[in-house]
Amino acid sequence: MSHASGIGCAPDKPGGRDVEDVVLEMGDRGLVRSLGLPDWVFQGAIALLAAGLPIILLTGRRVRQRAVAGDTATPAGIERRFTWRRSIQGGLIAFAALGLAAAGFMTSRALGIGPGATLLSAGVLAPRDRIVIADFDNRTNDSTLGLTVTQLLRIDLAQSPSILVMESSQVSDVLARMQRDRTSKVTPQVAQEVAVREGVKAYLTGEILTAGTGFVITAKLVSPSTGDALLTLRQSVSSSDKLMEGVDRLSSKLREEVGESLQSVRADRPLEQVTTSSLSALHLYAEARRAADGVGYDRAIRLLQQAVAQDSNFAMAWRRLGMYATNPDQGPLVQAKGEPAIRRAYALRDRLPELERLFVEASVATTIDLDLERAATAYSSILEKYPNEATALNNLGVIYDRQGRGPAALELYRRAIATRMAPALTYSNAVFSAGNRGLLSEADSLLRQLKSAFPESRELPESAILIASARQDFATVDSIAQVMVRGSPELRIIGYQALSMTAELAGRLTDASRERRSALRVNQSRGQLSAAEAAMLAELADLQRSSDYTTDPKRFVLRLEALWLQNRALTAQRRPNGRRHREFATLFARLGQSSRAGQIMDEHTSTMTERDYPAVGARIRADLTLATVATAAGRPDEAIAKLGEGCSLAIGAWAICDNMALLEMAEAFDRAGQADSAIAAYQRFVNLKASRTIGPEGTFDLVTPRIAPALRRLGELLEAKGEKRPAIEAYERFLYFWRRADPEL
Repeated sequence: MSHASGIGCAPDKPGGRDVEDVVLEMGDRGLVRSLGLPDWVFQGAIALLAAGLPIILLTGRRVRQRAVAGDTATPAGIERRFTWRRSIQGGLIAFAALGLAAAGFMTSRALGIGPGATLLSAGVLAPRDRIVIADFDNRTNDSTLGLTVTQLLRIDLAQSPSILVMESSQVSDVLARMQRDRTSKVTPQVAQEVAVREGVKAYLTGEILTAGTGFVITAKLVSPSTGDALLTLRQSVSSSDKLMEGVDRLSSKLREEVGESLQSVRADRPLEQVTTSSLSALHLYAEARRAADGVGYDRAIRLLQQAVAQDSNFAMAWRRLGMYATNPDQGPLVQAKGEPAIRRAYALRDRLPELERLFVEASVATTIDLDLERAATAYSSILEKYPNEATALNNLGVIYDRQGRGPAALELYRRAIATRMAPALTYSNAVFSAGNRGLLSEADSLLRQLKSAFPESRELPESAILIASARQDFATVDSIAQVMVRGSPELRIIGYQALSMTAELAGRLTDASRERRSALRVNQSRGQLSAAEAAMLAELADLQRSSDYTTDPKRFVLRLEALWLQNRALTAQRRPNGRRHREFATLFARLGQSSRAGQIMDEHTSTMTERDYPAVGARIRADLTLATVATAAGRPDEAIAKLGEGCSLAIGAWAICDNMALLEMAEAFDRAGQADSAIAAYQRFVNLKASRTIGPEGTFDLVTPRIAPALRRLGELLEAKGEKRPAIEAYERFLYFWRRADPEL
């Protein structure tokens, strides 16, 4: 582990520390920590004991002298002061006075009047009010100190349940709306304007000055409306290796003065335990957070890998690396790095503050143990103490979505957005959740809010595509995607995936294959896929599409067998859900090889455990594949029963219930000769709502392109029943989609 100069760990032993440091630490471990009393109570008690010790010694001496002299008379004059009774009374009175002073101070603190009043108790700030942190003015010879102090304060204040700190990305978005450079320095004047625009009640500014061999850090919490200082604090730092300790004290004092309980302030671990001893690692960590909120996770992951290379005990960097790497948009090569990173963060969890520790435990439950119930409990624990914690609200919403609790998930997204601290991803999740439930007006409103809050976010075009897809406005999907393929790699991948989907929907299979291969090439260049896996996936996708539109599907069987063997070698070390059993079984079934498809699914189910079914979607996909196999094997009734078990078509746990299951159900009813039921299912399918299947393997949406063939079959069924007008309408929609289809189609 390498360390950069500038920030050092606090010593492990009291030796070398100031006497005051040790005394305060002892106090924290006793009365101050347990009762949440101010520091001066313990210091006052020490002073009283120090003052009383000479009196006790002198009293003891005078009592012994009188005893030796045989003096049994009642002491008179000054001698009356030196009796055990008077000494004990004096001590009790002194400590009672100290107790009354402490009680009065705590009452004053609680009521918001007098010397103990805080900003919260006085009503100047409300619990969980936001603050903006300006870049600290650095007047030292070390050019890195300003950024370092600012970032350290962000980390420490993030532990507070009483205030919220606006993230750098959120400030950058406000700067963009102010028509300023997003990377502009946040001076006190800029911080004030940001606070006024966002309705923030206070901003924090400060400076760092050289003082001998050390520094002096000053900080002011300022009202943006009046410019008056609400708090002014000052902290001396004896040397550069005491910087973390000094910032920690400054932050703790700020939290106390704001009004956070003293027990809460002292319960959090010091900065030198929860951050890093490496200055360069801290800078990389801060830059990674900005990158994730802006250009995306690719750069953020690279920066975090550099950070943990600088300091292998940087728990928060490991945690964030694991979070970013396990994002569903990441490919298998990157996702493979996520689980070890989260495990490393978990091993270091004792170094984390409570909030971060709970997030790590939730991440372990979600990504490693695949225990969504335990993850939901962890996020609920966070929300009990931090009810407006936007990330916890978002993550719990995602879990609810995966469990089929869509309305509850949407409500959590709304709560997160209402805090005005939610990341762009929360808006995107809310857009999808609303669109998937047909709440298109709300989805439009959420999209406008996303555009206002994050005008340059990669989530913006993706959310716009979701809404356009929900309206079946595929021309708009295509136009948005055309713009995306000229952007960053992470935008290009989604753009190419969307173009592939719209091309296949239009019957342009050659174009669809080209766009799909472009997506895979981008993902390979991003380090998401190996060259061998990218080539295999490109051929598999082409085979999937070709088999849907051929009159001789059996000619693809041998090639599919070869691809299956190649896939098994590439995915042998992955969990059962990542070995593509379902995809290959579905394709074998569609090629008329139901027996081979059944063998593959038997292998799949034999390797799956309960923890491999963490979400509703995983079970639904397995049931869909089994239903496809049953239909292909001439057992449509079995398929219908399996789909009925998998998800309710009336409610729909996920888009996959409302969309893919409807198509599978329609085809099963069709094969069973139940024309009326098949027509009803086809009619629902061709009017499907949003679908969100965006992944790293060059696939955007496997469901929507099948609307066109479904319309043709719907027309045939309606025509056979003599319902000519509905049949013509279905044919017209089909012809509209395929008006520029490939000649062979």
